[in-house]
Amino acid sequence: MSTPSETISFRLPGELVRKLDKQRDPFGDSRGDYSKRIVITHLQRDQHDEVGQQILELRQSVALLDDDLNDHSTSVMRAVRRLAFALLTSSEPLSVDKARELVRHITLTDAGEG
Repeated sequence: MSTPSETISFRLPGELVRKLDKQRDPFGDSRGDYSKRIVITHLQRDQHDEVGQQILELRQSVALLDDDLNDHSTSVMRAVRRLAFALLTSSEPLSVDKARELVRHITLTDAGEG
């Protein structure tokens, strides 16, 4: 079931009418049909531009969230290093240098670097 349509009419200066006629001739459209197509295309483009803008805003939000996640990940790794260092130096008789070496090895291995 199609929605009812309404009639819209407007006047154009002679210069624009000549331009319209020149552009519509290759298609064989009437002035009304060609004008209708222009209006529909313009209105749909605005709708697509709006969707495109929303997509851009979502991409920017995702990028910010990704930055935040990376920042939190770095903070978590620092905390893990400190905790591992504290545990290794307090519960077992390890030297500070050996504890640092083990912590570096653990965190680099977890990050896929070791």
